[in-house]
Amino acid sequence: MSDILVIDGEKGGVGKSNITRAIVEYLSLTGLEFKLIEADAHIPDVANFFKGKSFNLSTITLSDHPERYSAPDIIFKTAQASRVIVNLPSNTQGVLDSWIRSNRILELADEYAVKVFKIFVTDGSYESIKLLNRSVKDFNGGIQHIIVLNKGRLNGLDFAYLEKKTPYIEIVNSPNVLGILEFPRLESNEQYYVDENELSLTDAIKAIQKEQGILAAQRITTHLEKITKLFSRIDFSEDLKLKPESIEGGKAKGEKVKPPKRVSKEALAEKK
Repeated sequence: MSDILVIDGEKGGVGKSNITRAIVEYLSLTGLEFKLIEADAHIPDVANFFKGKSFNLSTITLSDHPERYSAPDIIFKTAQASRVIVNLPSNTQGVLDSWIRSNRILELADEYAVKVFKIFVTDGSYESIKLLNRSVKDFNGGIQHIIVLNKGRLNGLDFAYLEKKTPYIEIVNSPNVLGILEFPRLESNEQYYVDENELSLTDAIKAIQKEQGILAAQRITTHLEKITKLFSRIDFSEDLKLKPESIEGGKAKGEKVKPPKRVSKEALAEKK
């Protein structure tokens, strides 16, 4: 059993590349095997941060141009032997969906014991939630999703306002949403340094300490620790799922994670 893990956001500016880099770094640090496919060969905005690293990398260009219709084939071919992480550029979900439909990828995945998942990154904006809603419903709910709410792109204090929004309520109620994670924010100066120098977080800790001192390095270290704890909740074994969460303060460690809160049809009707 292997899987295809598509990191999507569709809307530009939601921080998808940053979160893809964090997932790649987490898998690398924990020794889990994977292959990365950059779906925009012209802007490999994840691979550039891991120059000299040993993980396997391929690049393709997703396009609706007839000459590139078979470019995504490498995704499925690779997944027959290994987990595949696909860094999907913004505004290409339609191209990937067309490839999945025309080649009956989900049927082939069942036949060849390959599972297809999506990690969808959102900034909580109306447009982003609308795209997420569409993604969750696509293929009759045939692709399971983990939703990442990116605090690094949050304009308010938290995402609590989404709990009153009908499209988000529909998403939370979807049976093919495995769970929702909140990705922590890195302070602006440190995030700028990481992006400017195209460094992994591990390499940035060493480099920024030399240039800006211990406290700047400590902020990145703390951020990496939060990311590690967050992604440790994802079971990257044979069947992708969320593990029970260890919660400090008020709740015992090992307490079973509550599923996303479900809303009754009557309550949903009232929201409308």
